Amino acid sequence: MWEVLELFQVEQEAISVGIGDKIGNTAQDAKGKIKESAGKASGDDQMEAEGRIDQAKANAKDAIEGVKDKAAEAFNKVTGKDEE
Repeated sequence: MWEVLELFQVEQEAISVGIGDKIGNTAQDAKGKIKESAGKASGDDQMEAEGRIDQAKANAKDAIEGVKDKAAEAFNKVTGKDEE
């Protein structure tokens, strides 16, 4: 019984962390776009480059999240959890 409750708690924590990560990635991408635009407008090449880097980091994190989501879907399909 305790193992089932513990597994449920771990799954709930993974869901909330996943959503938080996605929100953080979106915020980092937006920050990067703002920095890139501000750098272009002011002629600050370093700020423009930092903005592009922030966007690239956010995109990489999104890709990792996508892989984790697909792995979880596959696991749930194999274990029959996707039918709930």
